[in-house]
Amino acid sequence: MGMPLVINTICIVIILMAIYCLAGRKESRGRRINMASMLVSLIYCFLVTVGELLCMDYVPQLLIIDRMVSDFVFGILFIFYYHYIIYVTGFRIDRKITIGFMSAYAFFLLLLLTDSSHHWFYQKLDVRTGENGYFKFQIQHGIGFYLFYAVLLLTSFFCFYLAWKYYQNTKDNIGQMRKKRAHILLQVSLLPLMIAILYLFEGKSIYSPVCIGIGLSALLLIHALNHFNYMEVIQNAKALVADNMDLGLLIFDTEEHFLEANQFMEKHFPEVWETPDFVKECEEFHDVMTGKRSKILWKGRNYNCQKSEVRTQSGVLIGYALTVYDITDLEEYSHQLEILKEEAEKANAQKTKFLTNVTHEIRTPMNGIMGMLRLAKEKMEPQAPPMQYLDKTEELAGHLLALINDILDMSRIEAGKVELEHKPFSLNRMRERLYDMFAKNLEARNIRYAVNFEDITVDYVVGDELRLDQVIINFLSNAVKFTSEGEIIVTFRQMMIQEQTLDLMISVRDTGIGMDPSYVQRIFRPFDQEHSDTVKKYGGTGLGMAITDQIVKLMGGEIVIHTAPGKGTDFSVFLHLPIADEASIQEAAKIEERQEEEVSGESVFYGRRILLAEDNEINAMVAEEILGGFGAQVDVAENGQLAVQMFEEKPENYYDFILMDIQMPVMDGREATETIRQLNRPDAQTVLIFGLSADAFVEDERKSIACGMNGHYAKPIDFEALQRNIGSFLNVQKK
Repeated sequence: MGMPLVINTICIVIILMAIYCLAGRKESRGRRINMASMLVSLIYCFLVTVGELLCMDYVPQLLIIDRMVSDFVFGILFIFYYHYIIYVTGFRIDRKITIGFMSAYAFFLLLLLTDSSHHWFYQKLDVRTGENGYFKFQIQHGIGFYLFYAVLLLTSFFCFYLAWKYYQNTKDNIGQMRKKRAHILLQVSLLPLMIAILYLFEGKSIYSPVCIGIGLSALLLIHALNHFNYMEVIQNAKALVADNMDLGLLIFDTEEHFLEANQFMEKHFPEVWETPDFVKECEEFHDVMTGKRSKILWKGRNYNCQKSEVRTQSGVLIGYALTVYDITDLEEYSHQLEILKEEAEKANAQKTKFLTNVTHEIRTPMNGIMGMLRLAKEKMEPQAPPMQYLDKTEELAGHLLALINDILDMSRIEAGKVELEHKPFSLNRMRERLYDMFAKNLEARNIRYAVNFEDITVDYVVGDELRLDQVIINFLSNAVKFTSEGEIIVTFRQMMIQEQTLDLMISVRDTGIGMDPSYVQRIFRPFDQEHSDTVKKYGGTGLGMAITDQIVKLMGGEIVIHTAPGKGTDFSVFLHLPIADEASIQEAAKIEERQEEEVSGESVFYGRRILLAEDNEINAMVAEEILGGFGAQVDVAENGQLAVQMFEEKPENYYDFILMDIQMPVMDGREATETIRQLNRPDAQTVLIFGLSADAFVEDERKSIACGMNGHYAKPIDFEALQRNIGSFLNVQKK
């Protein structure tokens, strides 16, 4: 009885020490499972001890049962060790390895429980009385036992490897607590290995010292749980976050039975604890759980609710989580933001309206100024001394008009009122136009200028030709302004053609003063210029590049800039333009051909009878004088109503076409056009009517066409362009 007494005494001491470690400690929810696992091991040790003490002399058959129970619990303990080590270390283990270990243990435990029918685990297991009166254990293991033992060793070695790797990772860590945890984990992982080796040597003994190792291991784990809070930190941290966050959290099982909630729910919804089936009985929450609503109104406050499924790593549904957000303040804030947004939009609309009106009022007299300058230059000899003054005045007027147009463009862009045309146009004609526009000026300054095509196989594309012209002209204007010598090269390069779409790059490269790379980041900001003296030296509002950037974005394109001080600048625009179909190309080509014919021949206005509706006396005088100079007979009406009367009084087909100002007193141009189109006479439907306005945007032209006009032209009037466009209409009408 000496050896059993010693072994059992040690086991009892271990149990008492474990009880002492657990005494007086309040367990939280997160540690219950872990503590329960440890207590299973301790209870096992206790049962083995008591069983051996009671049965040593009286019931030898129970020792056999004790042996089989020992092996069974031994296997369960190793499963726990495996999961514990993996959880603490945080290593990602392939699911196949875990499934393999678990399947092996399940197989061997089943083999052990059914050993009486096949004897694969124990070929022989018996207890007999020896010569000295003590029981003698007779054991002969089968192949199943040795495979089981091999899996035990493999598991223990694998756990020890993970613990050692974790220990190596924390050796150089300055956190003392983490180092201590790593040491404890290494010891915990080493004990199962020692127990497995011990089990090998005592396998045929009646006295099982394995329970001592199991008890020590369990005691060490309990110490780690109590002292270092292993496996508890994460759960406590999660609970702390859940209780302190500004939203409610409800946990349910798969039957939607209430399980847990955080402090937010306790504060805002105390009924959850007062009524067991509160969520099911409350119509609002029941509708949320069933997906009928996502918002609830509770005690005067608004809540947004979201139901989420809680699943295991394998995807098995184990419950539901309901998050509840208090959105009362947010909705109030959103409401205030909406009010502020509306006020800002109203203010912006008023600003846009103001700028539109101001620019319109400026463009109208600008039409008269530029018209008067033209008339004055026509009446004067080219070499007359005052001619240079008129040229300069005309140049300044053009500059002023450009500034007005920039301000108007920017205001319309900010208001989101800029629309793009989608019409076929020729890249070749654009190239020629860009060259003719700047060639004379740059040649006079000895600056090399070229507009090149590279790999261009497409001529007609679909887009807004005027806006694209505006972009490239803006780049060219900057290049001309900041380049005193060298060259300015424009390049059209075909990048690729895919699905009837041309990927086009248009670059403007100069050898001018260049820019600081830091300025490139803000070059597209309105009113921003690189240096304060730039305005003084070169002029400009700082709006041109901002407008250009917005136009390119509306086109779905991108601008890339390469520059360096003293090295020049390269502006590149990348666009995706649809290729025009054959019918559109032919129609566009016919229009261009007719316009060219009109330019090459005599004025289309010669011998024409024109009705001009214009309320501004100076603009009317300028238009009458210029059109009369082209050989036309012009009748002037001061408003739209008078224009309708004059048309009615004249015989059919008397007027070849009507030039109708849009903004006029008594009756505006669009109303007058609609009235004429409704007259009961044949020429009311066929007479050509063209709108004249200081507003020259796509939407303005669309309004004019919608009311019955044939075209829409901007002020100040380009009479040469007007002649080309109207001439094409007259030729079509003639045919």
